[in-house]
Amino acid sequence: MSLRARLEKNALRTMLALPRGLRRRLVAFAEPLGRRDLDTDLRTVLAASSLRPPLETLPPKAARKAFSELFQLLDVPREAVAAVADHALKHDSGHFRVRVYRPLGVGDLALPGILFFHGGGHTIGSVDDYDHGCRLLANQCGAVVASVDYRLAPEHRFPAAAEDALAAWAWFTDNAVELGVDPKRLAVMGDSAGGNLAIVVAQQARRCKMPRPAVQCLVYPTTDARRKTDSMTAYGEHLGLTRSLIRYFDDHYLGDPADARHPEVSPILHRNLKTQPKTLLVVCKDPLRDEGLAYGKRLEDAGVEVTTLDYPQLIHGFYGMGGMVPAARTAVLEIFDTLGKML
Repeated sequence: MSLRARLEKNALRTMLALPRGLRRRLVAFAEPLGRRDLDTDLRTVLAASSLRPPLETLPPKAARKAFSELFQLLDVPREAVAAVADHALKHDSGHFRVRVYRPLGVGDLALPGILFFHGGGHTIGSVDDYDHGCRLLANQCGAVVASVDYRLAPEHRFPAAAEDALAAWAWFTDNAVELGVDPKRLAVMGDSAGGNLAIVVAQQARRCKMPRPAVQCLVYPTTDARRKTDSMTAYGEHLGLTRSLIRYFDDHYLGDPADARHPEVSPILHRNLKTQPKTLLVVCKDPLRDEGLAYGKRLEDAGVEVTTLDYPQLIHGFYGMGGMVPAARTAVLEIFDTLGKML
C-alpha cells in the first residue's frame, strides 16, 4: 500500500471513529441531497472519496491503479484459506488467468463451486483487487471459488470478456472433480460488469453445449446497455457510479454503439429465459437498480426462482467496502449466507 493510501486509510478511520451524530452533521454541510438517506458510515466514505479525481477523468491504466487503491482502502481484511492457486488459461482469441481458493476446515470433501467475475465496467478491476473478498466468499460459503481475471477494455473490447467468461466456465466444469468441486453444485457470480458476465455464462452455456450452473448470484448487475431506465437518471450523480463513468466504461468496452443491443452485452434482450438457474439478485441505490430489477422480473415471468436482496441505504460498489462500512459487511455476509443455502 502506498504512503498516500496509508494516510488516507488512517484519516478515514479517524473520521469514522467520530460520533455518528457529529459525522452526520459534518457531511450534511456539503453533501448532495441524494445521499442523506444512505448509511452514515457510507456518507462519510463518500465525502472523503470526493477528494480523489473521478475515474472517468483518468486514462484506463491510471483508473485501474486508482480503483485498486480504493479496494485496499475499503475492502475487508485478508483471511487465510486452505489453498490458493493461479491457473493460466488460453483459447483461440486470447489468454487470461483464474485464481482458485479452497476454504478452511473442509478437508477433502467435494464442495460447491463458484465461478466469480469481478466488476469494473469491463475496463478496470482484477483478481488481485478482489482477492480479499474471494477469500471471505470461499470461507463463508464453504465453497471452492474460482476468480476470473478476464481481459479488459479498451485493449480488448467486446466480445473478449464474454469469450473469456465462457472459456473459464468450460475449464471450471471440465476440471470440477480435480478441483474438489461437486459438479452438481456449481454457481456463477459477479458484481456489476461481473454480474453481466455471470449472466452471459448462464444464458450461453446451453448453446455452447456446456453444463448449466445450478445458481447465479448477480450483485447489482449491468443487464441493459441501452441505459434508458429511470434509476439511470434518478441515481446517476453523486452516488459513486455516475452516468459519466458508465459512459466511460461503455465507450471503452463497445467497439460499435450497436453492440449495446447484443444479448451478450444487454442480456435482458435474450429471448428465452426459461432454462435459467435459480437466481440471487442483489440491488441497491444506484443507476443499475432498475435494469437489475427488470431482469429479475423477466426471470420470474419465465418461471425462474428469484430471491432478491435490496439494500437501499447502500450504493454501487458496497461489495468492496466491508472493511470500512459495517453495513456493507453485514450485507455481504447476508449475500454469502443466502447463496450458501441455495447451493
